[in-house]
Amino acid sequence: MRAKLIFLFWRVWHHMNNIVHGDGKASVSASVPYLVNYLNSFNFVADPKADNKGKTPLLPDNAIVHPDSSGPSSWVAPRFGDVNGNVDAGWDALSRKAEIDVIIRDHEGTVILSEWKPIHSCMCAEEAEIHAVIVGLKHLIHLNCWPTIIESDCLRVVQALSSQEANRSGFWCLYEEARELLKIFTQISVVKVPRSSNLAAHSLAQLGKSGASGILCGATPSCVSDTVVHDCNV
Repeated sequence: MRAKLIFLFWRVWHHMNNIVHGDGKASVSASVPYLVNYLNSFNFVADPKADNKGKTPLLPDNAIVHPDSSGPSSWVAPRFGDVNGNVDAGWDALSRKAEIDVIIRDHEGTVILSEWKPIHSCMCAEEAEIHAVIVGLKHLIHLNCWPTIIESDCLRVVQALSSQEANRSGFWCLYEEARELLKIFTQISVVKVPRSSNLAAHSLAQLGKSGASGILCGATPSCVSDTVVHDCNV
């Protein structure tokens, strides 16, 4: 009950900020499934063994995707010579629109590429997140720099990619596409990171929400530059 109250107060605070500082269009009804999903993820992280129905995905020893809920509190640069792709997505239940964001950086924190774009028809936040992972995978494959990592703060997507069971959601074809890419390009890993380690990609969502789209090589939009600099300093 305590966790539910904390999440409820946090969401009320979000709506208040949206009214004062945003466009005031945040949907109260959309907060219900959002909070339910967030609370489920929180409970899984707090007690990953609590699985009354026995549906927790079992990871093979050689899994190429690592759903590790723990992680650093800030972005961590990859090893020398490697690159790192951070992906994120946002979804609006009222309009069914989403935005996806990708930032790829090298071991010095130098931005190699950034992309942001809206998706005009999306079933849920999970679908938006798997879209972001696929876009990130394709960019990393094009760069042809190995090994490399995709970082996402969406626990559900990382778990689903790690499972060997067939995905039965309405967007199963997206999961199959991502899995096939990971099977072919085995030097790409997808890992779960906390939101605090994914702030640069998350900040790009502001552009996606506006309906804008774009790709920059060697740079990010100005709204993300401070976050990228902060990541490098840390």
